[in-house]
Order: sequence, then C-alpha cells, then structure tokens
Amino acid sequence: MSQHTLACARPLRRDALLSIALLTFGFAVFTLATLAQSARAASDETIGDTFPASITPTGEFAESGTGETTSISDDGRYVTFLSAAENLGAEGPPGVKEAYVKDLHTGALELVSRASGVDGEPASEPVEDLVVSGDGRYAIFASTAPNLREGSSAEGLHVYRRDLQTGETALVDRVSGVKGAVVTREASADAISADGRYVVFSADVEDLEDPAGAHAITGGYTLYVRDMQTGATTTVGRASGAGGAIANEPSIASSISSDGRYVAFESAATNLVPGMAANTVSQVYLRDLQADTTTLVSRTAPSDTAPAGEPGNGSSEGGILVGTAGCEVAFDSEASNLHSFEGEPVSTPEVYLTDLCSTPPNTTLISRADGEAGTPADAGNATTPRLFGASADGRYILFSATASLLGEVSNHPTQLYLRDLQTGHTTLVARASGPSGEAANSNPKGSAISANGCRVVFATDATNLSKPEPPNGQRETYVRQLAACNEEPTVSPTSLGFGTQALDTIGAGQPVTVTAGSETLSIARVQPRGADAADFIVTDDECSGETLQAGGQCALVVRFAPAATGPRAAALVVHTAGTAGLEVALAGEGGQLPSGAQGEVGREGAPGTPGPQGAGGVTGATGARGAKGGRGARGRAGRDAKVTCRLTQNHRRVVCSVTLGGKSVARSKRRRAKRRSRDHHESMGCPPSRAGCNSRGVSAAVSAT
Repeated sequence: MSQHTLACARPLRRDALLSIALLTFGFAVFTLATLAQSARAASDETIGDTFPASITPTGEFAESGTGETTSISDDGRYVTFLSAAENLGAEGPPGVKEAYVKDLHTGALELVSRASGVDGEPASEPVEDLVVSGDGRYAIFASTAPNLREGSSAEGLHVYRRDLQTGETALVDRVSGVKGAVVTREASADAISADGRYVVFSADVEDLEDPAGAHAITGGYTLYVRDMQTGATTTVGRASGAGGAIANEPSIASSISSDGRYVAFESAATNLVPGMAANTVSQVYLRDLQADTTTLVSRTAPSDTAPAGEPGNGSSEGGILVGTAGCEVAFDSEASNLHSFEGEPVSTPEVYLTDLCSTPPNTTLISRADGEAGTPADAGNATTPRLFGASADGRYILFSATASLLGEVSNHPTQLYLRDLQTGHTTLVARASGPSGEAANSNPKGSAISANGCRVVFATDATNLSKPEPPNGQRETYVRQLAACNEEPTVSPTSLGFGTQALDTIGAGQPVTVTAGSETLSIARVQPRGADAADFIVTDDECSGETLQAGGQCALVVRFAPAATGPRAAALVVHTAGTAGLEVALAGEGGQLPSGAQGEVGREGAPGTPGPQGAGGVTGATGARGAKGGRGARGRAGRDAKVTCRLTQNHRRVVCSVTLGGKSVARSKRRRAKRRSRDHHESMGCPPSRAGCNSRGVSAAVSAT
C-alpha cells in the first residue's frame, strides 16, 4: 500500500468511525428519548408533568393521531382514545378507527373494539363514543361493525360493553330482557357506572323497556339505562313517576353516578317538569332511578313569582354529576339569568355548579379567573366555555374557556382550565411539563379528569407539549399529572399515647383507621407486637381478614391494660400482602392511682325489719325450797261480836246468830241437834229437862277479826 493510499485510508477510516459513533450516539439519544416517553406514559408520577398517552410501549406516537374522544378511570390509571393508527399493536382494517385503552402504570396498550374473546376479531367498521368505567375493567363504545353483533342481523350503529378482564363484548342497546331483541337502528354510548353494571345509551326506538312494545323508530333519541346484570332496560328521559311521560324531544346523557342511581341528561322537551310548555332550548335534568323523580337543574333561585325557580333562558348542556348523593350537577349554559356578577346578570356563556340539596338550591359560577371573585371566563368574548369533567369530591371542575382567562398569550381562542373550589384558584392545564410550562399552541378537543383528581387527559393538535413532537402536527392524547395517583396504603394515626393507667384496669379506647391506596389492600390480621404487646388490646376490629378496595377504609380500637408499673411500649402491626411499614407506635405507663381523701361517715341506716321469734328455751330446774318465814305480827283486835244460839222448840235444831257492833251480820243454818244438841244444851248450863233455856244467862265472848 503506497503512502498516498495509506494517507487516504486513515481519513476514510476516521470518518467512517466518526460516522458510526455519531449514528450510535444518535440512536442512543433517540432510544433514551423514546424510553423516557414510554416511562412517563407508564409510571412517572412527577407532579406537573405532561406526557403523551397515545404512544406504543416502545415510545412511538400513534402514526395517524387520535380522535377527540377521551376518558380516564377513577384512579387515573387507565386512559382511552380512538385511533386508526396501524402501529399500536392489534388493529383493525386499514383506515378504521378503533378503540384503545392505555395502562399508565405498565405502559400496556389494549384494543377494546373487538368481538368477544381475548383475541376477538377487531371491529370491521369505525368506532365512536368511547368511555371507560371508573374501576377500569369495562369500556363502552358504539360501532356499525357487523362482526360485533353476537349473531344479530340488525344493522346500524349499536352500543357495546367490553369486559377487559374476561374478553366478553356484549351488545347493550336491546329490548329489556337478558336476551332482549335488537330493534334499534342508531344508538350512542353515553355513560357507564363505576363498576360497569349500568350503561346509559340513547336510541332511536321507543318502548325498549317493554318487551311487548311497538318499538317504533322515532325522529330523535330516547334515553335509557341498561342493567347488564339483570338485563333490564329502563327509560331515563321521562317525567317524574315510574310511568311518567317520555320526553317529547331528544334526550342525551353525559353522566351517571358511580352507583347507577342518578343520571344527568339534557333535553329541550316541554313535558318533563311543570311550567315548561314554552321552553325552546335544551335544559339539564337529574333523574333519580330509585325514586322515579325528574328534577330541573338549570334553573334560577326560587323567588316570590317563581317558587321553584325559572328555567334558564338559554341553552344548557353537558350535565355532569358530582359525587354520589345526587345533590350537585355541573353544566355549561348560555343562559343569562342563572347568575349575576357585581350585581349584573352574566351575559355570556359560562360553566356552573348547582347544589340541589341546599336550601334553597344554589348555583355557583365555575368558569372564572383566579380568586374567589374572579372575573367570569368569557366576559367580552364570544368563546363558549365547555364543561369536561369534575372530581368525585367536587373540589375540581375541568372546563375550557378563552385563552386570555389568566392573561396567557396564545394564538388560539381557547384553553383548558381547572377550577379548585376549595382554594378558589383557577389554573391552566393544557401546557408543557412544569408548573409554568408553555401553554398548548392548539385548542383542546376533548378532555376528562380522574375521579380522584390526580390526572387530566386531553386531546389536542398542539406541537409544543413534548419532545419529540408528534409527526405532521397530528392530534394526540396527553396526560397532565396534577397529583400522585399511585397512592400507598396508610394507617392513621401513626402513634398512640395512653398516659398513666392503673394496674389491672383497662383504659379508654383510641381509634385507628387503615386506608387502602390506589390498589386493593388485603389485610390478614392486625395485632400488637413487642415486649409489652400483651398490655395493648385490639377491640372492635373491622380490618382483620378484610379486603379493601382502592381508597377503602376500615377501623379498629386499641386499649391499654398494663400488667406492670413503669413505661410500657409495643407496635400495632397491620399485616398485609406485599405491603410494609403499616405500624402504629403504642406507649403508656403502668402505675398506682393515689388514694383519695377519706369520705365522711355515712348516715345511720333505717332500722331493719324484726327477725323471726326464736325457739322457746329449755325449762329451768326447780329452785330450792325457801326458808320458813318468820311469825307474822299479831293482827289488831277486831270489834266485839256477840253470838247467840238457841234451840228450836222441838229441840231438834240449833240456830245461832252473830251481832257485830249491834248489827246482825250472820245467821247459821238450822242443824239437827239430836244428842249432840242435848249435849250442847247441857254444856250451855241448861238442864236437859228445862225447856226454853237460852243463852241469855250464858255469855260467850267472841272475838272477831
């Protein structure tokens, strides 16, 4: 090889190596950028980040862009969009717009619009009206594709529900009954409950709730809700009562409560509530499917002339339920009689929130500049604000309005904003990453906010929201991170202090609450752990053995019963699958309570009831004979007494009498004298032969006592 050849060869080799290095570096940069975009779409939780969702797992944009229809699951994990791109994995025929769902945690992209089966055939014709359920398991859409009809020969636009877990695709717009007839020709997929059980749709056929009905084709849409569990189809757009009059103008819904009880819808009907005979514009209503009532939402506050309020004097649309109580409904309206600003009626279209449960019902202006008393969004502008969504707790309302609402400079008339009703702040959402990222250089086409308020999804033709830019300035779907979505489970409080507790006593209970994060939380058991664990008692345990859904809560109570004096400590541990760190520090001190002062002596009690009489005692022994008493004193002398006795004439009886103090006091009975009488007679000094002898000659002194 000549010197010239060698000299030429070295530069060529150096250039070749440099070219290879540059190519390698360029590929590496492209790869890193692509992976970075894919990572953001899959798992990045950086607050204030804006990233594309309509990209492949390898980071490529959908090559033909996406449609305006977007939706997002309650937890912000799943995002849906429509696209005819052929680089998204499973796709239908060329040029056919299909429905997709993107898992922002894993980056996985799944085709929704396909026939039943995990690998069912993609829809053969375009898809419309794509909405994901709150739990992310189901998605509803509409399509004219004949290969989705489950063997039905009915043509036209029909509504389907896809179960992303089982792969089932079920026809929705049918007559009431599990396998009700398919008689509609055109239907739209309007809304789906959080658990996917209830699907709201509009159809051009009457009497779908009646299997024996005429099912006549109408000139407008009738609004229905289908219970996918029971197969019942119920009319929504009707006056109060189970059999209330069907709306005499088309009805369209955009929201159903998470439990399927309430539906917000719009209609220009004149027969849904009293006093609407002259109505010529669309109004927003709330239907309670449990109570069978229909309530006008877009109305003024009550007045003396209109106790129930007057309907809005301009068209009202897009009713969205806030919360599950059926109280609050947000909507946009061109009416000028719903609100006033600085004492003057608002003369331009605005977004409002009505609380039907307040007394009286209250309507709040949403579309306004930053601050509690911010200027109405479109004062002096012709741009009509549009409502896109609301968080479940009603704190955040998403809407579009004039691009100059917050003083931004833009070549496009509208921007996407978020109103925080708690702080009164209004912030720009459609902007590049960062708290002050550049505003999107194109209008938003469609948007939604997750129920937990962590993410907003929107479609736009903007070219300044990501690097690299989407090809050909085509419309893509983006996500704005407002807060962390992948929340970890928590326990509250994280520590409990019980103070001093006497030994062998149990103190007052203190509550503990366990809250699931973004994922389902299975709790095996909750128990104290540590050297003094036995001193802490778990009662009223609602957590052990339970499975909490995302955001769900359970509670229990902890009590302190020290077994020894001095400081006592342990940890309450919540045992879960795959989760660490759920502990509550427990502390208390065992002690003796001080003795109190001695109390006063109590009052004497009332006498008790006498007891029963005891048994008789044993008879005592006879006492010894007493000593002979002394001779008694001589009694006093009595008065003299004279006793006189005489014999009867026949001498057979003796009669004696006693005279005391000259008065006769006694006389003896007569007794036979016989011999003894004679002897006595003789003793008295009378001879036996002497008759009539008496005692006069004989004196006898008788002392009487």
